[in-house]
Amino acid sequence: MKKIFFLAFVLLASGVVFAQEKTIQQAEFETISKSSAKMLFEKPHRITRTQQSTVEILQPENGAKSSVSASPASSISVKSITEFLPSVGFRTVYEFNSSSKNTKKEMIRIGGKTYTRENDAGWAELSVAQTASRARSANSNADHKIEYKAVGTEKLNNQNANIYAKIETARFVNPADNKENVSSTTTKYWYAEDGRLLKRERRREIRNGKMVSRFVSTTVFETDPSIKIEAPKLN
Repeated sequence: MKKIFFLAFVLLASGVVFAQEKTIQQAEFETISKSSAKMLFEKPHRITRTQQSTVEILQPENGAKSSVSASPASSISVKSITEFLPSVGFRTVYEFNSSSKNTKKEMIRIGGKTYTRENDAGWAELSVAQTASRARSANSNADHKIEYKAVGTEKLNNQNANIYAKIETARFVNPADNKENVSSTTTKYWYAEDGRLLKRERRREIRNGKMVSRFVSTTVFETDPSIKIEAPKLN
């Protein structure tokens, strides 16, 4: 009897969350996002991001055209921690790990200058040419759809959080091999009751017929008045 009651409670709770979900307009979503970004970047804050990426190669089974099997997935994990101090600069620690390579990189931007080092080696200042942004070629989207939703509320770190989601589907041509890819991306956002962004989770899958790439990233946002950014000592 207790099991039946517990199952009914879970189903009822799920129904409440589902009933709270509703589609919203892009303008409403962007208003919430911009307001949160303004609140965050006016204060010393830390952004911690972790990402796991896997790639599977699909192969026909015994020459069959309809049935496919997947080779063991290769995996890559990335973690970055960036601390921002308004009107001063930022510091980033980036770690990359795979079966063949492990790398740690650090960057400090302060006083209009950028400093970097790799794997705990000595610090070096980058030249203006090295720090200049490079233009990126955009994918040619044949079809791109975006939907915005207000999902509901839940507890996050002992505080109430409002959850929103951005759901994207797209077909695009990869300029690297001129093949069509199909991607689906769901990004969820957790906002505190005062509008501050607390957490973002993104799940993306890309298929091109022969390969499946999956990306899962989680980003945590937190304010911290103790953050300090200082220029490193050069060798």
